[in-house]
Amino acid sequence: CALALLLSASCIPQRHEGHAAPERDLVTHTELAQRIVWMLGDEAKLPARATGLDYQIYLSRKGIEPLGGWRYDALVTKGDLAVVTVRLMGLQREVSDPEDEQEYIALLEGMEL
Repeated sequence: CALALLLSASCIPQRHEGHAAPERDLVTHTELAQRIVWMLGDEAKLPARATGLDYQIYLSRKGIEPLGGWRYDALVTKGDLAVVTVRLMGLQREVSDPEDEQEYIALLEGMEL
């Protein structure tokens, strides 16, 4: 169920009739990092007044980050979400080219989630 929250369509920028999605549908790298830490139940492992950067550093130390690392206010793309999800699931060894977002996307598309 928690993984479904991460994979929901509202987590990634989408286009509607040739226009970018309404701003309320978009999620930043910081918001995604916060959702993942919450989903893992690891909030208590962060400082009481944790910043977005604290969440990102925590996940990076666990090997969970998009290609190129977390970018504080960047919007999450389909590729970012795929990379983070595969790493969160511990399936990064299933990807032959770890620097190619499309491989992460293809791996997830080939799974029955």
